Amino acid sequence: MPSDIIVQKFGGTSVADATMRGHAIRRVMAARHAGLRPVVVVSAMGRSGDPYATDTLIAEARKVDPDIMPRELDLVMACGEIISTALMAAAIRAGSGIDTVALTGGQAGITTDAHFGSSRILSLDSACILDYTRQGKIPVVAGFQGVTDTEFGGLHGAITTLGRGGSDTTASAIGAAVDATGVEIYTDVDGVMTADPRVVPSARRLRSVTYHEVSEMAHLGARVLHPRAAEIAMDYAIPLWVKSTALGGQGSLITHEQALVPDTADATGVANTGPCSHVTLSILNDRDRDHVSLEIFRLLATAGIPIYFVSSTDTTIAFVVDKSRLRDLRSALNAIVIPIRRPGSTLTRFYLLSAEDRGPTFAVQKRILSDAGPDFTTVIVPVTIGEDTRVVSLIGRRLQESVGVVARFVDCLLRARIRPRQLADSKISLSCLVDEQDYERAARALHEEFIERSWATDTTEGGYSL
Repeated sequence: MPSDIIVQKFGGTSVADATMRGHAIRRVMAARHAGLRPVVVVSAMGRSGDPYATDTLIAEARKVDPDIMPRELDLVMACGEIISTALMAAAIRAGSGIDTVALTGGQAGITTDAHFGSSRILSLDSACILDYTRQGKIPVVAGFQGVTDTEFGGLHGAITTLGRGGSDTTASAIGAAVDATGVEIYTDVDGVMTADPRVVPSARRLRSVTYHEVSEMAHLGARVLHPRAAEIAMDYAIPLWVKSTALGGQGSLITHEQALVPDTADATGVANTGPCSHVTLSILNDRDRDHVSLEIFRLLATAGIPIYFVSSTDTTIAFVVDKSRLRDLRSALNAIVIPIRRPGSTLTRFYLLSAEDRGPTFAVQKRILSDAGPDFTTVIVPVTIGEDTRVVSLIGRRLQESVGVVARFVDCLLRARIRPRQLADSKISLSCLVDEQDYERAARALHEEFIERSWATDTTEGGYSL
């Protein structure tokens, strides 16, 4: 049976100042008065520009060294959550008289791998947290971080971060480790919305949504919850709630149960990514293209750069990458040499990638290859970075059951005078790549077509009429 522990995670805006911390403390005290033992997880305070926000700390670090080592950058980023944790623990104690204890991720028992910047949790020893809750104390844990067990070079306990939105993952992992009765994610919105209300003003709160759907929404750009948090909660069947810190209320429940949407609805929500870029590489030799493509994908995987919307033609391969990772992509691919020699042939082709304006590294590589001799030839592969785009997606468990949904999807976009560059689908989503200037109109058009119209026709008790 689940314990009487509840994990409450507060995002950056929820702990940004004394007023918001006051709202957060009331949520913690409400759980306490209900007979539950709260464990609090916090993010860094505020947003970009605020002194201790993660983006602010990253910007300060890159001022010192634009190519700061990932290990040192993790050390800098972790400071935001540590400061927030200490202040939140002090605020709860001062406001309630209840004893608290502030814990870093490592002190809370979180061990990760050494993939700095996007580490995964390997284990979580909950003994420390459980001991403090038995003593009647409220543990306040720094989200977004952990420590390595052993790092290359023999250094023990290097601080790592879990990737953007990693505080959600911390909360779910702690919930799983202590067999919590539930995990509450407090933020500045009233729950999981059918779309980003800043993009689609008519977006509405979902009373409940499945783990699969919210995870898919998060993977496709919705920022209300980190997808790994939903996956952990799903694996351990822990109810997740997304609620407003300031407003309280019921929020949205995330469980295995079907989402509470009308039977007439084909979709649950619309999501959009941040700015991304369409990357194209020209490889004319069709016999070599597959091998060169494979090596490029391996390079990007080693560099930890996610790509999606992969496609190919007779002369090119193409994919989409988040605009924020273009610097990393150029660094990973520029001046890379991929050798190809066919069985039985004495000729080796060197494919030399050019991902920027052919700087000194590229020039040196080209000169070395040009002197290799008559049995070697060099093929330059330009890496073309296209204009800004966005991915706009429709998510819903019923999409795979809906006959003609792709035609309806494309027709909706064309009627809004939006030309989809590319389409992709999964079992519960249908996505399109559109130009940056079109993504808001695309999101609104799809939301109106697949969500607002179907919800407005529902006549069930408690209806969803918009």
